[in-house]
Amino acid sequence: MNYSVIIPARNEEKSLRQLYDALKPVMDGLGGEWELLLIDDGSEDKTYQIMEELRQQDERVKLIRFRRSFGQTAAWSAGFSHAQGDCVIVIDA
Repeated sequence: MNYSVIIPARNEEKSLRQLYDALKPVMDGLGGEWELLLIDDGSEDKTYQIMEELRQQDERVKLIRFRRSFGQTAAWSAGFSHAQGDCVIVIDA
């Protein structure tokens, strides 16, 4: 099974790394391929910079960036449009 994890985030610079660090071993333990779709919903802090760093360290991390905040529903919709997994998991940052 292939998994897509969708996580919208807005101004989550303090928790984003911790979320990734907690999520990675869980997803690795499932035994299938997985991707992580991080959607920056118009953050005004270093959220996108941290997302870029995560993408550089893990090729499974994919990024979508909104220039302004469109809200969680729009971010989920963008994630669903780009998800390639057979199973989609949605998590709130």
